[in-house]
Amino acid sequence: MDNAGNLLHFALLPLLLSGILPAYLIVKHRRHGSNDPGFPWLVTGSLLLCLYALLHYLHETGLVPHTHTLPVGITIENDDIAITVAVLASLGFLRGFAVWLPAVQSLSEEIAYRQMVEDELQALTMELSDTAVRAEEAMQSKAEFLSAMSHEVRTPLNAVIGYAQMLQQGYFGQIEGTKNREYVSLIIEGATQLLGTLTDILELSKLESGRFEPRNEEVDMVKLVESSVAFLHPMLNESEHYLSLQLEDGSLWTDPRLLRLILIHLVSNAAKFTPRGGRLLLEGHPTNDSYLIRITDTGIGMTSEEMARALEPFTQLQMQYARGYKGAGLGLPLVQRYARILGAEFTLQSRKGVGTVAQIEVPFTAQSKRAA
Repeated sequence: MDNAGNLLHFALLPLLLSGILPAYLIVKHRRHGSNDPGFPWLVTGSLLLCLYALLHYLHETGLVPHTHTLPVGITIENDDIAITVAVLASLGFLRGFAVWLPAVQSLSEEIAYRQMVEDELQALTMELSDTAVRAEEAMQSKAEFLSAMSHEVRTPLNAVIGYAQMLQQGYFGQIEGTKNREYVSLIIEGATQLLGTLTDILELSKLESGRFEPRNEEVDMVKLVESSVAFLHPMLNESEHYLSLQLEDGSLWTDPRLLRLILIHLVSNAAKFTPRGGRLLLEGHPTNDSYLIRITDTGIGMTSEEMARALEPFTQLQMQYARGYKGAGLGLPLVQRYARILGAEFTLQSRKGVGTVAQIEVPFTAQSKRAA
C-alpha cells in the first residue's frame, strides 16, 4: 500500500506541474493580447505533456489496462501511446522555441540598438553643451572687445566731428574756397555716419549678449513721437523730405528709450530710401490693447525676398538695390529686436517702385523682457 501511495504521488507530481505551464500561457495570452507566433506551439506542447503525465498516472495506478485492442484487431500498449505523446510534446516545444528564438534575438538586437542610440545621444548632448559654453565665452569676449573699442574709437571720433563743425561754423575764421568748405562737410558727414554705424553695432552686440535691461515707465505717445521727430529735423531738412504727423493721444507703460530708437530708425530708414523731396507719413493711434504706429514712405520699395533679407544684419552691404545708399543695414534688424524686447509686433509691407509701410503695435501694459 505504501508503494502504491508513493507511486501515486510520483505520478501526480508531473501531472500537476505540466498543467501549470499551459494554464499560465493561456492566461498571459488573454491578458496581454500576445501575437507571438510561437505561442500556439508552446501551448500544444504543454497540453501534450499534460496528457503524457495523465497517461503515466493511469498506467502506474492500474486504472487502465496495459494494452488496448482497436476495433481493427491491432493491439497497442500504453507505453507506446505514452512515448508517442511525449515525442509529440517534444516536437511542439521544439517548434515553439524555434519560432520564439528569432523574436528573442530580434528583441536583444533592438535593446542593443537603443542602448547605442542612447549613448550617441548622450555624447551629442555633452558636445552641444560644451559648444554652448564656448559660444557664450566667445560672445562675452566679443562684447568686452566692442565695449573697449567703443571707448577707444568714439572718443576721438566725437572730437573729429566737434572740431569739424567748429571749422564749418567759422569759430577759427572763415574757410576760404568752395572746395575747402565741401571737404569739411564731407568730414562731418562721414564721421557722423561712422559714429552711427559704430553705435548700431554696439547696440546689436549688447542685445545679442543679453546684457540689455529694459526700463519701463509711463510714456505719453504724442510727446515721445514729436521729440523723436524733432531729433531728425536736421536730417529731414537737409534731404528736403516732408514728414506729415497724424497722431492721437495715448499713453503706454513701456521703455521710452527703446521706443524712441525704434521711431528714429524707422523714420530715418524711410527717408534714406525715399528720393530727395519725397513725402513721409507718420500715423499713431490707440487700438483695443495697444498703440499702433505706422510710417509710410514713397521710396523705392522692396520685393518679399528683399524684405526678408533687410531684417538680417549687414545685408544692405550685399543687396544690389541698396548699394547706392549709406549705412550698414542695421536699422531694421535693430527695430525687430527692440520690438521683441518690448513685446510689440513689428511688420513690413512693401511694393517695388511704390514704397514701404512699417508698422509697430506696442501693448498698453508692460510686456518688456530681458534681451536674449
